[in-house]
Parts: sequence; C-alpha cells; structure tokens
Amino acid sequence: MSLLQCHCELDVVVDPYRVGGATHRILLVVRRRHMSGGVDDEIKKSNALGDTIQNLVVARGQCPSGEHNALLMGYWSIAFEFHRGIICLLSHRFYGAAFALVRPLIEATVRAHVAIMGSAEDVKKLHADEY
Repeated sequence: MSLLQCHCELDVVVDPYRVGGATHRILLVVRRRHMSGGVDDEIKKSNALGDTIQNLVVARGQCPSGEHNALLMGYWSIAFEFHRGIICLLSHRFYGAAFALVRPLIEATVRAHVAIMGSAEDVKKLHADEY
C-alpha cells in the first residue's frame, strides 16, 4: 500500500482507493489558519458600519420619489446586500466567494453614481437595463 500525502486546509481524511490492483491511501493533513485579530476586528467594524448606515436610511421612514432617487434606492439596496454577503462570507473564511461579490458591488455603485449624476438619457438606459 502506498501513501500519498497532501498538506492543505481540509479536515483529515484517509481515503483508500484501488488502481491497477494496488491499494493506495491519501492522507490529507489539517493545517488550519486562523485570521489575525486585526482582520476579525475589521470585519466587525465593517459590519457595525453597515448597521449604522442601514439604521440611518431606515430611520428616516421615507423613500424619496423621482426617477433618479428610485434608481438610487434600488442600487443602494443591492449594494448593501452585497456588502452584507461579503462580510458574512469573510467571517466564515470563504474568501474566494467573498471576492466574487466585489464586482457586482462595484457595478451597483457605478450605476448608483450614474443614477445621480447621469443625463436623462442615461437614466432611461438604466431603467431599460441597457446601460
């Protein structure tokens, strides 16, 4: 029986399998990495900031009207959800999945900027999802 070793960040698994009549075992050795206290602290601060911003918007108890403002509120809501998702994934150490949400977060932010600063034609394109 041969033994192949792989050092990775997985749980310990011993998995026997047969190839060409010989039995092989794969042993995965655990090496857990812990986030530094600084990263954990920054995640907590970011989460608290998100709570504060949400409370400020919700506390007003009103939603502005008009084409520009309706788009802005929609993009804010999307960006806020992406932010929450990123924080949640980071706190559970799913770094790749968290990083994958950065692009749609940036896109929502750019679209919110266009909703505020763009021309009437740009706003029509945003409404039609053609921007």
